[in-house]
Amino acid sequence: MKHKRLWKTGKEGGLKRILVITLLSLGIIAAAHGTGLATDVATKNYKTGPEEEESYTFPMDAIVVTASRIDRKLNTVAENMSLLTSEDIEATGAHNLGEALESLPGLTVQRNGGPWANALAQIQGSSDLHVLVLVDGMPMNTLAEGSADLSLLPIGAVERIEVIKGAASSVWGSALGGVINVITKSPEKDLIPKGCLTVRVGRWNTRSYSLNLSHRIYDRLGYLLSASHAETDGFKPKTDYEGDQAFFKLNLPLGEDSNLSGSFGYNEGEMGLFKFVQAGFWQSQRYLKRDGNLKLKTKVTDALDLTIAF
Repeated sequence: MKHKRLWKTGKEGGLKRILVITLLSLGIIAAAHGTGLATDVATKNYKTGPEEEESYTFPMDAIVVTASRIDRKLNTVAENMSLLTSEDIEATGAHNLGEALESLPGLTVQRNGGPWANALAQIQGSSDLHVLVLVDGMPMNTLAEGSADLSLLPIGAVERIEVIKGAASSVWGSALGGVINVITKSPEKDLIPKGCLTVRVGRWNTRSYSLNLSHRIYDRLGYLLSASHAETDGFKPKTDYEGDQAFFKLNLPLGEDSNLSGSFGYNEGEMGLFKFVQAGFWQSQRYLKRDGNLKLKTKVTDALDLTIAF
């Protein structure tokens, strides 16, 4: 029985060994530096069977901004980050940000009642006071309470959510527990208005109606409107809720290197206070919350952007 040599000796065998070692080295370097080749291998699911298919399950080359305040690919970020896209949120059937974030490991959401009640986030056991919540880079944490209510932003206005698990104070200031950055949708580029009307009905006389509308006017000025109304009797006494939400966003490009944008949020309603009733305090709470911001972003040089926000 003859045995075939795996490695040939002589000049021809030496060249083949050098070629194989070189290819292996390039593969290791590509994996270490997170190149597109390594990303493709890491993100494809290969199925065996008569028909071979492939599908992408996690966008490793997605662009994120929360880690360093500049656009970077997710596979080049050293921080422990999670990403939720609008498709992920829609698949969960979440009513608000709190329900959507509960699908992420290491993140806990505390509620004071039903689906639209106050929702506070805790990351890896940290206090909600140590979690910084941003909407398009603007803080939602209030000075009076120190925390941010995740139920205030309509879920239909969210494009994606970026979450840093762990301290990020060097970049964002007071963020010992982590950062939740909510990126809202941009107005449509088409001149034809686009919208979506959603109606939900459930147990305990639960009903919700939401409208999302986007349009660009005169090739430049664009707007996004997300509004909703919800009401429920609650799954327990004093977990009832009835309220309205609205989020309005304007976007105006000022040339090729500058952009002016502004947003306004409106929340009004009444909810039962289940935890406080148990302690013998208030039965319900009526609230009215409004917020807004104006942001100017311009490109100073190829490596420097200037942002002014109010």
